Amino acid sequence: FSSDGTLLISAGFDGLCRIWEVSNGRCLKTIAGPDNAPVSHATISPNAKYLLASTLDSTVRLWDFTGSASASRGRLPSGVTNGGGSQRLGGASVVKEYIGHRNERFCVFSTFVIHNAERKFVASGSEDGCVFLWDLQSRAVVQKL
Repeated sequence: FSSDGTLLISAGFDGLCRIWEVSNGRCLKTIAGPDNAPVSHATISPNAKYLLASTLDSTVRLWDFTGSASASRGRLPSGVTNGGGSQRLGGASVVKEYIGHRNERFCVFSTFVIHNAERKFVASGSEDGCVFLWDLQSRAVVQKL
Protein backbone atom coordinates (compact mmCIF):
# COMPACT_ATOMS: atom_id res chain seq x y z
CA PHE A 1 0.00 0.00 0.00
CA SER A 2 0.99 3.61 -0.47
CA SER A 3 1.49 5.56 2.76
CA ASP A 4 -1.89 7.28 2.36
CA GLY A 5 -3.64 3.97 1.59
CA THR A 6 -4.94 5.02 -1.85
CA LEU A 7 -2.70 2.76 -3.98
CA LEU A 8 -1.91 -0.95 -3.82
CA ILE A 9 0.87 -2.81 -5.64
CA SER A 10 0.55 -6.41 -6.77
CA ALA A 11 3.36 -8.41 -8.32
CA GLY A 12 3.95 -11.97 -9.37
CA PHE A 13 5.80 -14.70 -11.18
CA ASP A 14 4.47 -13.42 -14.51
CA GLY A 15 6.97 -10.56 -14.13
CA LEU A 16 4.24 -7.92 -13.95
CA CYS A 17 3.61 -5.27 -11.32
CA ARG A 18 0.19 -3.70 -11.18
CA ILE A 19 -0.80 -0.47 -9.47
CA TRP A 20 -4.36 -0.45 -8.19
CA GLU A 21 -6.60 2.36 -6.98
CA VAL A 22 -7.96 1.12 -3.66
CA SER A 23 -11.18 3.19 -3.67
CA ASN A 24 -12.61 1.55 -6.79
CA GLY A 25 -10.39 -1.50 -7.48
CA ARG A 26 -9.30 -0.15 -10.87
CA CYS A 27 -5.90 -1.14 -12.28
CA LEU A 28 -4.15 2.15 -13.03
CA LYS A 29 -0.99 0.75 -14.62
CA THR A 30 0.68 -2.54 -15.49
CA ILE A 31 4.49 -2.55 -15.51
CA ALA A 32 6.58 -5.22 -17.22
CA GLY A 33 10.28 -5.61 -16.47
CA PRO A 34 13.00 -5.74 -19.14
CA ASP A 35 13.12 -9.55 -19.22
CA ASN A 36 9.87 -10.19 -17.34
CA ALA A 37 11.81 -11.81 -14.51
CA PRO A 38 9.41 -13.03 -11.81
CA VAL A 39 8.82 -10.37 -9.15
CA SER A 40 9.30 -11.62 -5.59
CA HIS A 41 8.44 -8.36 -3.80
CA ALA A 42 7.31 -4.82 -4.58
CA THR A 43 6.75 -1.69 -2.52
CA ILE A 44 5.76 1.94 -3.15
CA SER A 45 8.02 4.85 -2.18
CA PRO A 46 6.90 7.13 0.65
CA ASN A 47 5.98 9.86 -1.89
CA ALA A 48 3.96 7.35 -4.00
CA LYS A 49 5.89 8.16 -7.21
CA TYR A 50 8.23 5.18 -7.38
CA LEU A 51 8.02 1.42 -7.17
CA LEU A 52 10.80 -0.78 -5.83
CA ALA A 53 10.64 -4.30 -7.26
CA SER A 54 12.80 -7.31 -6.33
CA THR A 55 13.05 -9.86 -9.12
CA LEU A 56 14.35 -13.41 -9.38
CA ASP A 57 17.25 -12.27 -11.56
CA SER A 58 18.93 -10.88 -8.41
CA THR A 59 18.06 -7.27 -9.25
CA VAL A 60 16.12 -4.61 -7.35
CA ARG A 61 14.69 -2.03 -9.76
CA LEU A 62 13.47 1.46 -8.97
CA TRP A 63 10.63 2.37 -11.33
CA ASP A 64 9.14 5.81 -11.94
CA PHE A 65 5.51 4.88 -12.55
CA THR A 66 4.10 8.43 -12.56
CA GLY A 67 6.04 9.65 -15.59
CA SER A 68 7.76 12.39 -13.60
CA ALA A 69 11.20 11.27 -14.81
CA SER A 70 10.33 11.96 -18.45
CA ALA A 71 8.08 14.96 -17.86
CA SER A 72 10.96 17.31 -17.10
CA ARG A 73 12.58 17.39 -20.58
CA GLY A 74 14.68 14.31 -20.03
CA ARG A 75 15.76 15.35 -16.55
CA LEU A 76 14.94 13.13 -13.63
CA PRO A 77 13.07 14.56 -10.64
CA SER A 78 14.98 16.15 -7.80
CA GLY A 79 16.64 13.48 -5.70
CA VAL A 80 16.73 10.80 -8.43
CA THR A 81 19.52 10.37 -10.95
CA ASN A 82 19.76 8.01 -13.87
CA GLY A 83 22.45 5.38 -13.55
CA GLY A 84 23.26 5.07 -17.24
CA GLY A 85 20.08 5.25 -19.31
CA SER A 86 16.51 4.68 -18.27
CA GLN A 87 14.29 2.00 -19.77
CA ARG A 88 10.63 2.84 -20.48
CA LEU A 89 8.27 -0.12 -20.32
CA GLY A 90 4.52 -0.22 -19.67
CA GLY A 91 4.41 3.57 -19.28
CA ALA A 92 7.01 3.47 -16.51
CA SER A 93 10.77 3.98 -16.42
CA VAL A 94 13.51 2.01 -14.70
CA VAL A 95 15.60 4.79 -13.16
CA LYS A 96 17.92 2.68 -10.98
CA GLU A 97 19.03 -0.93 -10.61
CA TYR A 98 20.60 -2.31 -7.44
CA ILE A 99 22.68 -5.50 -7.71
CA GLY A 100 25.01 -7.57 -5.54
CA HIS A 101 22.56 -9.60 -3.49
CA ARG A 102 21.20 -13.03 -4.39
CA ASN A 103 17.50 -13.54 -5.25
CA GLU A 104 16.84 -16.53 -7.49
CA ARG A 105 14.26 -18.75 -5.75
CA PHE A 106 12.46 -17.10 -2.84
CA CYS A 107 10.47 -14.03 -1.91
CA VAL A 108 13.13 -11.54 -0.80
CA PHE A 109 11.86 -8.24 0.60
CA SER A 110 13.30 -4.85 -0.32
CA THR A 111 12.36 -1.43 1.01
CA PHE A 112 13.23 2.25 1.18
CA VAL A 113 15.17 3.49 4.22
CA ILE A 114 14.97 7.26 4.71
CA HIS A 115 17.35 8.39 7.45
CA ASN A 116 16.98 12.10 6.65
CA ALA A 117 16.78 14.32 3.55
CA GLU A 118 20.43 13.61 2.67
CA ARG A 119 20.63 9.93 3.67
CA LYS A 120 18.35 7.68 1.61
CA PHE A 121 18.93 3.97 1.08
CA VAL A 122 17.47 0.81 -0.42
CA ALA A 123 17.61 -2.30 1.77
CA SER A 124 17.11 -5.89 0.68
CA GLY A 125 17.53 -9.36 2.04
CA SER A 126 19.57 -11.93 0.15
CA GLU A 127 19.34 -15.69 -0.22
CA ASP A 128 22.87 -16.01 1.15
CA GLY A 129 21.55 -14.85 4.54
CA CYS A 130 22.84 -11.28 4.28
CA VAL A 131 21.10 -7.92 4.20
CA PHE A 132 22.29 -5.37 1.63
CA LEU A 133 22.06 -1.61 2.04
CA TRP A 134 22.59 0.52 -1.08
CA ASP A 135 22.86 4.30 -1.36
CA LEU A 136 19.69 5.33 -3.21
CA GLN A 137 21.50 7.74 -5.55
CA SER A 138 24.89 6.15 -6.27
CA ARG A 139 23.65 2.54 -6.09
CA ALA A 140 26.83 1.68 -4.18
CA VAL A 141 26.60 -1.03 -1.53
CA VAL A 142 26.97 0.92 1.71
CA GLN A 143 26.80 -2.08 4.01
CA LYS A 144 26.43 -5.85 3.84
CA LEU A 145 25.20 -7.31 7.10
